[in-house]
Amino acid sequence: MTRNLEEFNGKHSNQVCFIICPGTSVGYQDLEPLKNHVTIVVNSGYLAAPWATYFVSDDWSVAKFSYFAELANSNITVLLYENKLSNTAHLFGDRAVLFRHCKGINIPDVYEHKNPKNHIGETRNSIGSGIMIARIMGCSEVVLIGVDGNRQFGYRYFWQLSP
Repeated sequence: MTRNLEEFNGKHSNQVCFIICPGTSVGYQDLEPLKNHVTIVVNSGYLAAPWATYFVSDDWSVAKFSYFAELANSNITVLLYENKLSNTAHLFGDRAVLFRHCKGINIPDVYEHKNPKNHIGETRNSIGSGIMIARIMGCSEVVLIGVDGNRQFGYRYFWQLSP
């Protein structure tokens, strides 16, 4: 049986959470000091921090990228949007955790898998889901890294740039 986000309600109460996104600025950051903190990598942010605590995606296209196959061999807990990625949950065994969205804006304090009123709200991207998941986990502060608003040298993601 696949796990769901409900079991993570308050799990990291009063802890700081770092959400590592795939923006170009991630390539200029030393992420090593974050290893002792709650960390969520979003989509290809995984490539910058394969040691993270959690991986979050609500984008069906992640399953097409090579890092998704690498993720299957990691120890990271993988949080996946059920409507788009439940068919990939088997790749992660008991590390797969499914979550659901509800229509509109909703930022619940607790998540209930069978109660749409306590699903996380619709988001434009997986970063928004990561932020709401950190809240459900009880994190007192959320720090975003690599949420870049522009391209660098015509590139959108840190892994496209030369090291």
